[in-house]
Amino acid sequence: MKLQTYRRAVAAAVTGLVIRDGAYALGLVAREGNLNDSQAVSDPSSAWRAFACMVPFTASDNTPLLMLYGGTSNSEDKDPLDIADKGTNALQVFDINNNKWYAPATANTPKVGPVLPGCGAASGNIWVYDSQYGVPGKASKAVSLLDSVHWSWSFPTEQGQLPVMRFGAAFAYVPDNHGFYMHGGIPLSDNTNKADSSSGTANNLDILSPSDLSWGYASNGPARKYHTLCYMSSIESIVLFGGSDGNVESYNDIKLLSTKTNTWKYSLTVDGDAPSERILHSAVCSNDTMYVFGGLHGASDDPSDSTVWLLKAKDDESFSWSRAPISGSDQNTGPTARAGHSA
Repeated sequence: MKLQTYRRAVAAAVTGLVIRDGAYALGLVAREGNLNDSQAVSDPSSAWRAFACMVPFTASDNTPLLMLYGGTSNSEDKDPLDIADKGTNALQVFDINNNKWYAPATANTPKVGPVLPGCGAASGNIWVYDSQYGVPGKASKAVSLLDSVHWSWSFPTEQGQLPVMRFGAAFAYVPDNHGFYMHGGIPLSDNTNKADSSSGTANNLDILSPSDLSWGYASNGPARKYHTLCYMSSIESIVLFGGSDGNVESYNDIKLLSTKTNTWKYSLTVDGDAPSERILHSAVCSNDTMYVFGGLHGASDDPSDSTVWLLKAKDDESFSWSRAPISGSDQNTGPTARAGHSA
């Protein structure tokens, strides 16, 4: 699988969407929370990352930032499952106001970073779901916290109905009920915490309460991996798009999860020309619209689609697809086709 290694971050002001690359201690330490020039990255291309997670958060001085964590910095890595236990632990932070990358030093840093992790942010903390691939007995320690004021990691013990460990799941944070939703992925063995088969696919839906790190669960959805979830606030629902189930190489359908009732809707009215089937794409929701970019038809394919696709919700049963009317000069037409990127 030959993934794109085009190295830059592109901000689309109309959507606030940032496309990032693609390849195909419990006690706080006194540290400077805000970014400074000594932490600046001199060569932005050195911050290249694939199979990472990106999350927006606000610094202690109210500066809007993006955190990039995990994944691989080696453009030769093509299949995320092949490097599931070799993720980078380097933290990168992007300042939206001055378009600068920073690499702040962190305390209590994990020895190995996650690949295809889930990330969320609220109340001064950033939380990361890391399957800790190949390390058994970590079900109650899969979530790590980054104190974004002191740049310090901690690893509290999770409570509740712990989820089945898995890799390549999809994640969404729902601010209305303060829930961090995790769905699908490749189930991992209890004994080895590795995948018994790359075609195995979970349909579990688990919900983390970040305030007390307690897990619960809801009704299972479709079996998917390498798909996306994002929350549409206008209809109080999470939209599932794309992915694979091990039997079918990739899908382009949408499913809906109501966050009011935690129940799924499969029968939806969807108008317009839909994007092609894909995995390892990105999807970001804003109010009533989902923005989809990139991805692969299958694991052996190259990325080929550089269109920004829009899914508009009319209500929680009716949707319509369209292509974003991107304009610009030859030098400013947006990112090239890619997969394994983050947004």
